[in-house]
Amino acid sequence: MTPAALLAEARADGVLVEPTLKGTLKVTGPEESIQRWTPTLRHHRLALIDTLWSELAQFRLDLVAADVADAANAAELRRTNNMALHFMMTDEMSFNAAMRAAAEIVVSCPMAECERGYLDVASLWASFEDRNTNASLITADRNFCKPYRSY
Repeated sequence: MTPAALLAEARADGVLVEPTLKGTLKVTGPEESIQRWTPTLRHHRLALIDTLWSELAQFRLDLVAADVADAANAAELRRTNNMALHFMMTDEMSFNAAMRAAAEIVVSCPMAECERGYLDVASLWASFEDRNTNASLITADRNFCKPYRSY
């Protein structure tokens, strides 16, 4: 089974898998599901981390980071990116579909409390750029998703 297929099955079982600053996986979801997935996730940890980072690579912030930072609507752009990544990770949306859905929500709705727990794409990207030299990954506190395990 491919790492992408493993992630899809884990997500379907309610398990959200994210890369962390320490090069581990952060796993949230129902306790029973986490226990069931633990051996498989540990065994495929490196391949899963690479797959998760490939999702982030689609944002290509290396090409637009300065434009986003200087934009009058930088907060909306950042919110759109964060929401799109969340949709990609939790709802298995493609990058384009996730960006479209997130943009529609951002322009039509105020920020919801649950969005504060979304991963920050800009911070992840900075870590992504340093990954090969520093072997660093980033994590976010997802206090609305408990229990939490790191593998």
